[in-house]
Amino acid sequence: MGLGSDLEWHPLTHLEAKSISAYSRGERVLQSRRRRIAGRYHTHVNYDYHHRQFSRSFNSNGSALEDRLKFSTGVYYFVETGSDPLLVTFPSTFATLYIDKDHGRQQ
Repeated sequence: MGLGSDLEWHPLTHLEAKSISAYSRGERVLQSRRRRIAGRYHTHVNYDYHHRQFSRSFNSNGSALEDRLKFSTGVYYFVETGSDPLLVTFPSTFATLYIDKDHGRQQ
């Protein structure tokens, strides 16, 4: 799911101001795959995925001194949060590997 807006404003003849905003969100509960690798089956489970993202930018463009000076300026803000835990189960001769991508930890 996502939303966005794009606003433009011309306060003066030679000045344009613009604001662009966007928000998106995504979720997935469970995804499981079973693969055969080197004659053995391996299970890959990905669960509890969630993601949020927000961005906003403010820009201005214009000219001055009878169009001899042209300028452009702006600021940009971006934030993203989410979790995508990855669980891989190996054959019983191995262990289970858990990677939490938010914190970079292995257990």
